[in-house]
Amino acid sequence: MVEQWADLPTPRARDKAKARFTRLEAEIDELRRQGKEIADAVGSLYHEMNDHQIAIAAAKRAMQSDSGERALRQRAEALRAVIRRIECTFTATGITGSGWGKRNSKLVKVTIYPISGDSVEFPTPSKGTLIYSNAHSFMNRTRFGSMR
Repeated sequence: MVEQWADLPTPRARDKAKARFTRLEAEIDELRRQGKEIADAVGSLYHEMNDHQIAIAAAKRAMQSDSGERALRQRAEALRAVIRRIECTFTATGITGSGWGKRNSKLVKVTIYPISGDSVEFPTPSKGTLIYSNAHSFMNRTRFGSMR
């Protein structure tokens, strides 16, 4: 293309070609700048993703560790590194009073908001996972609540 520029017959044609070269050079410079910005963004996102993977691996290791107060604290700290908040949604049952089987509200769903990424919602089944009955309440406790 540059060789053809020298063969252009008139100065006006050369000026048009020169203006086109100038625009192309500016466009190339802009694309290089955008490429550098994208490379910087990808690099920072890669480092952020790597940090999150390390935190998730640490949380998995902590969840498999022994029981005990220190292990529980380590688990909680590891989970804090990957979970921003946990939101529990309740609905009123219309039941009033207190005592066994009289719940004023019922858990409807649990939503977990991670540090990064989309939230995950866990709806609860309409019936509890553990059905309350008199037989169940007396399995490990006496009528007054003390252990047998």
